[in-house]
Amino acid sequence: VEERMDKLMKKAAAAPAPKEDDDNWDDDEPTTKKDQPQLLGTYRVIKDYIPDSNDDLTLILDDLVYVFKKNANGWWEGETKGVYGKFPPGHVEAVKESEF
Repeated sequence: VEERMDKLMKKAAAAPAPKEDDDNWDDDEPTTKKDQPQLLGTYRVIKDYIPDSNDDLTLILDDLVYVFKKNANGWWEGETKGVYGKFPPGHVEAVKESEF
């Protein structure tokens, strides 16, 4: 038993010590701009949109929408209130920087 314990202790001592921030999250790796979605613009909702699909974004009057993609099919993709989805662009208008 002692011999087995000695082997285990030696093996543990030989193992590299974990990093201080070794929480198994990928936040330790630096991100590059190509990894991040490109913000195309900030828009304000001018007309409510209540979708029929869970893939679509619900738009409520005066909410801000951050647009990340304008699809060829005419629908845009963006985020509002922490939710990402697609929506018809006719329900939003561009926000000028001076309005922030």
